[in-house]
Amino acid sequence: MPPKYCNSVFARSTLVSAVVPTLFCATCPSLPALCSTKSQNTPSSEVSREASADVRITFQRIIATNDNRKLPFAIIDKKNAAMFVFDADGSPLSSEPVLLGISKCDTIDPKTLNAKLGDISSEKRVTPSGKYQAQIGRDLHGKELLWVKYDYAIAIHPVIDVPGQQRVKRLQSQTAEDNRITWGCINASSSFYKTVISPVFKPKGGIVYVLPEEIAVDVFIDRELH
Repeated sequence: MPPKYCNSVFARSTLVSAVVPTLFCATCPSLPALCSTKSQNTPSSEVSREASADVRITFQRIIATNDNRKLPFAIIDKKNAAMFVFDADGSPLSSEPVLLGISKCDTIDPKTLNAKLGDISSEKRVTPSGKYQAQIGRDLHGKELLWVKYDYAIAIHPVIDVPGQQRVKRLQSQTAEDNRITWGCINASSSFYKTVISPVFKPKGGIVYVLPEEIAVDVFIDRELH
């Protein structure tokens, strides 16, 4: 029987529409939203000051090169366990904390892809960095999620209840230090997924940029953005 969670390839299901992902290699007061409503102005050249320098630099490069190709996009700052969402024009929509894989590595070990979740050690539970073509889909239980890397069963989905892990409380805490808990998937608050992620990415999909932890962001940008 497939495991309950999407962090294993056994838990994959069909996409809403065909997509070939590309891999190039809960409101929390600690992280205010970029803005509560869609900007009516042209895309700004800077992101909110609450965003890290890595996020702001990446955003500026995306806008300067039209790397998102007129699709909505998200930047995930693994170092600070935060997700920033933008519309197709680059206008900031919202941001919130997220839960990520326990390991701070940037690359998934292929040997873990067919392993049972219980057999994957903490250092192998990775949210991989990279630039991904993301698409709304469903898991084996029919629940909606945003596939980030379908082949690796990495998705963004509403936070799930795993006994003993207190995931909701981790999202609501004042620090990012306790946000590393998943097998690799990205957990967002249920409200953030429902009101921001789903409506933004459902029409045409979009791009998800997962920033690295093992290399400098400028190296990541030079490698991933064109």
